Amino acid sequence: DLTQWLRLQLGDGALGAHRLISAKNLRETHTPQMVIRPEEWGRSYNPETNQMTYGMAWTLQDYRGMHVVAHGGAIDGFRAAITLVPKDRLGIVVLSNLGEENMPEALRWMILDLIQGLPARDWNEMLIDRGRKQEEAQVTAEKLIQEKRQKFTKPSKTLDQYTGTYEEPAYGRATVMLDDGKLRFAWSNFRGALEHYHYDTFRVQAPRLDGLARFELNANGDVTTLEMLGVEFKKVTP
Repeated sequence: DLTQWLRLQLGDGALGAHRLISAKNLRETHTPQMVIRPEEWGRSYNPETNQMTYGMAWTLQDYRGMHVVAHGGAIDGFRAAITLVPKDRLGIVVLSNLGEENMPEALRWMILDLIQGLPARDWNEMLIDRGRKQEEAQVTAEKLIQEKRQKFTKPSKTLDQYTGTYEEPAYGRATVMLDDGKLRFAWSNFRGALEHYHYDTFRVQAPRLDGLARFELNANGDVTTLEMLGVEFKKVTP
């Protein structure tokens, strides 16, 4: 099924004699729509890439002189990596039942290097080393968080006084609620707990989110602001 879909992508919207999408509209999905800033994690993951953008559900990048259209995905223990080289009408699909591993990425680049006759790179070792460094960085970061924690402190307000709706013009609304004696939050599609860290600062505990959430009080002692993930949400006055 995926090979047929790749043929559609590489055939400018036509599959054999059947046109399903106009060439113009298909090319638009492969056209840069938004710049992807190459942060440090991205640089280490894509050493052969100089520029990266996002199209319409596709990541667009240069790779060893080639224009590559690709995307991956992972959910519930499964991973996929799909790679297109439109100019050469080349498509690669790698499927895996190891959700937390980088095997699909390593294999797709190795296959692409081999097919294009490019100098070989040990992608297995590179990504294993990258993963090892990420784990070490996470351990170091967690150690630093624990070292900075001021023990034996408590919130300056009762937990129910932190509850409410907080707003930020660009990031929308975040709701803080009390559930079974613990603070929980809801923001966008994220749901999680706020565990007391020290003073009026709580630890964000939610899938794919980590960090500290700090509540600010005004001169009267009222909670007015929630700073979470580097964003300041202002409390909505009832």
